[in-house]
Order: sequence, then C-alpha cells, then structure tokens
Amino acid sequence: EHGRIYRITYEGRPLAEPPAIDGQPIPALLELLKRGENHIRNLAKIELGKHDSSQVIAALQAWTARLDPQDPDYPHYLTEALWTHQWHNVVDVDLLQRVLRSPEPGARAAATRVLSYWRDRVPGAISLLQQLAADDNARVRLHAVRAASFFPVAEATGVSLTAAKRPVDYYLDYTLGETLRQLRPLWSK
Repeated sequence: EHGRIYRITYEGRPLAEPPAIDGQPIPALLELLKRGENHIRNLAKIELGKHDSSQVIAALQAWTARLDPQDPDYPHYLTEALWTHQWHNVVDVDLLQRVLRSPEPGARAAATRVLSYWRDRVPGAISLLQQLAADDNARVRLHAVRAASFFPVAEATGVSLTAAKRPVDYYLDYTLGETLRQLRPLWSK
C-alpha cells in the first residue's frame, strides 16, 4: 500500500544488457542507431561527436548505402542518419530530400525540422517548405509553418497560408498564429 516502484521487470525475462558505447569505433556506434531505445541512440550520437566529423560522415554514408529499403524501420534509420549529419553540422541535401519524401509522416516531420535549421544552406528551402505545408499530415504542416517563421522574406507567409487550407488542429492553429505574428512586419507592408 505504501512505497515506491523503482523497477518494473517482466517475470522470467532477463534484463536488457546495456551496450558498450564509450570508446567504441564508428561502425559499432552507427549500428547502435538501429536500437529501439532513444537513450541508447542519443548516447551513440554523443560518442560519435567525439570522433572526427569527416570520418563519421564517410562511415555514415557507407552505413546508409548498406541499409535495406525493405526493412520496416528503414525510414527511421534514414532519419537517424539525417540527425547524425545535423549533429556534426554537415549538410547533406540529398539525404534531407530523401527523408522529406519518406512514406512515414514522422520522418517527414523530423526532416522538416532539420530543414529549418539548415535553411540558409539548402537551395530552394522556402519552396520545399511550401510543398511541406500542403502535406497530408498535420505534424509535417506544423513543422513547415514553424520553419517559415525563421525566414525574413514575405514568401514565408505563403507557407502559413498554404497550411491553413488543410484541416487545422489546436497546435497547428497556435503555430500559424505565432508564425504570422513573427512575419507581420513583412506581410503588413
């Protein structure tokens, strides 16, 4: 009746063994990006950050090329590769566009967020956001509208207006309002 639960285990199933991360070579760390536990993937990216970025990116491109497109987790693995590029501040426009075209809406939303950070280094970023603002998924549209708020050009307002043509939920409505408020000096003229 009193006390705290500090560990929940499945009877008869062994506890998960934590993988070795510290000091591991790049290929081993890249394989950890396939793990189901977000914490393990983040620790692997932190450890990859200790390695030379040019070596990590070269190994990452080889790792990505070996991925099986038929694997159900393929979109997630590509997203992890994109996040690793972002972690090392190395823009890969081709990978970004692959993930933006993913059949998985979560991957497209994540790539849209990455696009917002790489906006000044991706050619045609505002037109990409315009397309993403018309996406079937509300989360993708939300990230496109949020990203538009960082563009100091009047065309960014069009991203918000495109997203407003589709069904809007509470979160997207709030983001639309904040983005239009941010862009007001550009569209009010």
